[in-house]
Amino acid sequence: MAGLAVRAGDRVVTLGDVGPFVVGRAVDADLALTDPQVSRQHLILTGTGAEWSAYDMGGGTYRDGELVQPGAPIAVEPGTALMLGHPEQGVMVEFVSTEQIVPRRVQLDASTGWEPQPRPAAGGSSGRELSQSRVIRVGRRTDNDLVLPDPTVSGRHALLAEVAPGQYLVEDLRSTNGTYVDGVAVHRQEVGEGSVISFGTAFFRVTTEGLVGINDASADPDDLDAALVVSQLSYRIKDRQHRASGGKYLLRDVSFVVPPRSLVAVIGPSGAGKSTLIKAITGKIKPSAGQVRFAGLDTALFARSLVGRVGMVPQEDLVHRQLTARQALTYAAALRFTDDATAAERRNAVNWAIAELGLEEQADLTVRNLSGGQRKRVSVAMELITRPDMLLLDEPTSGLDPNLDLEVMEMLAELAHGTGLESEGRTVIVVTHSTENLNKADYVLLLSPGGRVAYFGPPEELIGHFSAYQSDVSWAAIYARLNAEPERAAAEFAASPLRQPDAEPTPPPGLRRRPRATRRWFLSQAFTLLRRQTRLTLTDPYSGLFTIALPVAIALLTLLVRAPEGLLPAILTDDVGKPRSLLIILAFGAVAMGLVPSVRQLVTERVIYQHEAGVGVRASAYLTSKVLLLGVVSAIQAFLLVWVALQVNPHPERGVFTDLLTEMWLACFVMSWTCAVLGLFLSAIVATAEQVMPLMVIALMLQLVLGGGVLPAISSGVSELSWLQPGRWGMAALATSLDFNTNITCHAEVLLKRTEDAEVNKKADEATDKANEKAEERAEDAGLPKPKAQKPEYRHTVVDCATVKDQDPLWTFDQATWSRDMAMVGAWFLIYLVGTWIALIRRARG
Repeated sequence: MAGLAVRAGDRVVTLGDVGPFVVGRAVDADLALTDPQVSRQHLILTGTGAEWSAYDMGGGTYRDGELVQPGAPIAVEPGTALMLGHPEQGVMVEFVSTEQIVPRRVQLDASTGWEPQPRPAAGGSSGRELSQSRVIRVGRRTDNDLVLPDPTVSGRHALLAEVAPGQYLVEDLRSTNGTYVDGVAVHRQEVGEGSVISFGTAFFRVTTEGLVGINDASADPDDLDAALVVSQLSYRIKDRQHRASGGKYLLRDVSFVVPPRSLVAVIGPSGAGKSTLIKAITGKIKPSAGQVRFAGLDTALFARSLVGRVGMVPQEDLVHRQLTARQALTYAAALRFTDDATAAERRNAVNWAIAELGLEEQADLTVRNLSGGQRKRVSVAMELITRPDMLLLDEPTSGLDPNLDLEVMEMLAELAHGTGLESEGRTVIVVTHSTENLNKADYVLLLSPGGRVAYFGPPEELIGHFSAYQSDVSWAAIYARLNAEPERAAAEFAASPLRQPDAEPTPPPGLRRRPRATRRWFLSQAFTLLRRQTRLTLTDPYSGLFTIALPVAIALLTLLVRAPEGLLPAILTDDVGKPRSLLIILAFGAVAMGLVPSVRQLVTERVIYQHEAGVGVRASAYLTSKVLLLGVVSAIQAFLLVWVALQVNPHPERGVFTDLLTEMWLACFVMSWTCAVLGLFLSAIVATAEQVMPLMVIALMLQLVLGGGVLPAISSGVSELSWLQPGRWGMAALATSLDFNTNITCHAEVLLKRTEDAEVNKKADEATDKANEKAEERAEDAGLPKPKAQKPEYRHTVVDCATVKDQDPLWTFDQATWSRDMAMVGAWFLIYLVGTWIALIRRARG
């Protein structure tokens, strides 16, 4: 029995056996339309078999030029035509018999290994097969239409709605790693024939026949085109010495083709452009001319979407040495896989990478206890987590002895050829200075100074090539000739039969938006990084012990001041400044506890951060993990510092708002935490760890000198300069809680005046006694009775603190002043935090 179908332009979709059926602009509508005149849910069709009714949902539907009332049923049958959005210029929807249509299927290349899975219908079959479906659900879960068993693909990753032959509407479902069209992350976009859509490491090209998978390394080599094609690649930079010629060339007319599953060793003298070539292959730099294609894709345009398929191992180790190899790989999997990836999926990937690199026996050893070759294997395993199709390594054998050099080259050959456990093989490019084990490579690329190709081909033919032009074919002689005549060496290779013909560059995609990074979920990344940072902190028991002992030791140093009254007003004039000395020790201790541990944290692991940022780790998540852990440590240390200090020193019971312990802890905690973020800021802006230490000393001295404790910070100029130091405001909050303007500055005047008054009163006593004695003598001489003794007139000590000079306006004992002091410390916290975040973003860009 013939059913009913709906036609919109070139698209014809059957209604099936049962409704409802949605027509609208929403990408998950049964018939998705992109015209802005159509609302997200414009029409609802209900019915069974060939009897259907349409209901307008308020978007404006017209039949024969007349507006249909919203919600009123419209009987539809073959030949019925409705206009959506406008009676004449709207979108026409026609109803036809299913006998009049020929269903089209979405085609997937068999070599991808992924097949569309039919989606079970609720309450039985809907009668709408994938061949007639308007929406393809893409994801890792098995109930999707297109199932991609890849941990970099989210469970519900994206929707594809076929708009017309060779035309799709793509909508990303807030996936972790994003959906890309022609190398650009998209949220919702219409794509046409020839466009490349990628989900994780799965790439598809849009054709009029449907989606065709782009081959990867797991396919049969005989079915693959060249894995890597470098065509007439040039890269030059602006340089004063070469200004007239347009700049200095770092690479010039580099061309070669790498077959699948090959190991290529890149060698050459210093300045030959080896590292620049690696950057061009990974898409980190845009060539001045020419093109690099991997799997047929221009890496300069598709760099962001190829992150999971192209792995890069720099010369420095990519792992924290305090972790075990398994722990480091587990955190790497958590950061690279989707947020909904299960623990089992991450564990399986880690176990596979460990087995692939032969690290089973070393998996649970800390990285610091591994040999140089084993550490390099761990760094490579970090990149193998996502099973990339191409792996690039920059000087992996640097600093290794000859035996380890051979071990690393053999490992790379196994990775390339797929001779390891369950290994599918991949293209491996390795930059090396060592020429001892080039026979392990399938091809050798020799670059001459200036970035020209002096040789590309099998390693066994390299010596034969150079023997035609020079008698001494030792490596020293070859390199000497390359340095002396780089252009001639390149010309000789260009004329040799080994020279491959230049590949034709592929045209770039049409109109492209500016590439941008996908916005991965902040909380999941921050939580993973926080767990890793916590583990790094706790792996060293001596570090934890020092963290606890340091504030206690600083607090006990206050005993050296020998302040009899502690933080209370002094009794003796000589002791009046001792409470200030106690507070200086506490305030400077809080500053040092925050600044010193954090000042090297970012610069010492910059290589790790930059690499992780390249695979999607957000600067904000990375910074948050650091700041939160430093905050917890600062809170604990500040409490121990204040509590111990108050236990060994007399003190007032209350501050401005509440008990003194709470107020002083809050002030020390916020000040220490702010200085910790200041340390992160200094660590982010310097180039090396050596540069940050002088800055730390300067920062500490500024907090000490301009804090208002050692020297008064109330004179013009000095006062304004001190406002730029968080230690000044933290010290002010502490001094406010202790009412130092009254208990020190004013109390010093009281003690001084009291001493003066005591001297005056003493003299008054002496003068009165003498006067009384003389009066008694005169009375006795005159035979008169003893006169009544006169009492001295004493001076009573009275000091109006409001008139005392040199009081610090930031120490006024009231709630408003304390709140302002704390708010200013918080303001500097935010300033340093934002500055560090900006610096990290710039560092991530290289």
